Amino acid sequence: MIRIEDEMGHGKYYHTGGEVAKALGLKDSYGKTLGRNKFYKLLREHGILMADNMPYQYHIMMDLVVVHQVRKGNYTVNMVLFSDKGINYISNKFKTEENGSNEETVSGTPRETDGEIQDK
Repeated sequence: MIRIEDEMGHGKYYHTGGEVAKALGLKDSYGKTLGRNKFYKLLREHGILMADNMPYQYHIMMDLVVVHQVRKGNYTVNMVLFSDKGINYISNKFKTEENGSNEETVSGTPRETDGEIQDK
């Protein structure tokens, strides 16, 4: 958890990708809990992050994610951080239905819709 303050001194807490992956406990098609790298891959596949792991402007404007710049030596690293609102958004987006015939794994490899297995 990282606290970022604005110019007025008001702080807001954000979470790293690894923290969000652990907190949500999303599982892949083999039943393993997703780590940071597979979690980022999942977000890229579902249009939340771009190929370079930067969020789309839409998600920044909705206050779901922020890009925080950190200086390390002579270069700057961009960190993608998730707000509580962003964690709820991601959780709802990947929530699987436990009842009924419509099931979908998070990785998207096997997908069943109304009894038929389809590829994504």
